[in-house]
Amino acid sequence: MNILKEKDCAWCKHTFVPRKAGKPQKFCSPVCKRESEKDNQILTSIIKQTHSKLKKDGSKNITWADILNELSS
Repeated sequence: MNILKEKDCAWCKHTFVPRKAGKPQKFCSPVCKRESEKDNQILTSIIKQTHSKLKKDGSKNITWADILNELSS
């Protein structure tokens, strides 16, 4: 019996059957992978800018809570 396990795409939540070989597949298509990577780059940039701003303001030990508070204000 050959049952293929379906997964949900990490980006669009579309159900797909991952390939059998290689690294475990997280995305249903190259487009979804690119979109996810693009959003990750944007988020990383925002976090780095916020971290730099907090350091300039004199904060020494910056936590995730500090960054989230700064982003929400």
